[in-house]
Amino acid sequence: MKNVLYTCVLAFVVLTANTAFAAAPTTPPPSIPETSERSAPLRADVEIDPIAYAFGGFSLHVGLRFSRVRIDLGAFAATLPEAMHRNPEFDAAMRGFGMKLDVYLWDDQTGPFAGIEAGVLTSTVFERDSGVASEVTRIAPGLRLGWMIPITGGFYALPWVGVGYTPGVDDRVVAGKTFTESPWTLFPTVHLGYRF
Repeated sequence: MKNVLYTCVLAFVVLTANTAFAAAPTTPPPSIPETSERSAPLRADVEIDPIAYAFGGFSLHVGLRFSRVRIDLGAFAATLPEAMHRNPEFDAAMRGFGMKLDVYLWDDQTGPFAGIEAGVLTSTVFERDSGVASEVTRIAPGLRLGWMIPITGGFYALPWVGVGYTPGVDDRVVAGKTFTESPWTLFPTVHLGYRF
């Protein structure tokens, strides 16, 4: 009689447990919602300025990206066309290196951005008749605005314009002639780049 009672109780427990498990919801527990506050991975990119190459120079910039921020370190050089320096008796060239800090409006770092920049620029002017040169090195701060346009894969185009004010810039007298300079610079260009 005891065995029958134990068997009945055991059968009841098993049946109740099976029924409870069968009635349990099969949906998984709610997961932690995703948020946009997760830190974005650190990414690198490389850019060139084809206009600098067209003017007999070079341009290479390496960037680090995270969240909506990009930091750029670059080096560049170019011969300036007369239309840029507006001194018909002179030739002019520029070389230097600098740093940029940009903030993008959109999370994926495409579209509009604004930034600050500072560079160490060496400006060389040559008086054409005599070949006498004058070279000056200055720190040049500025602001920039641009737009990042994805092309395909990791490639992109980056049109931007920089506006700078360099303290201490004044006209230079070279071989008895005056090379006129302004402390204000307006620099529009287009970079081509690749995001890794």
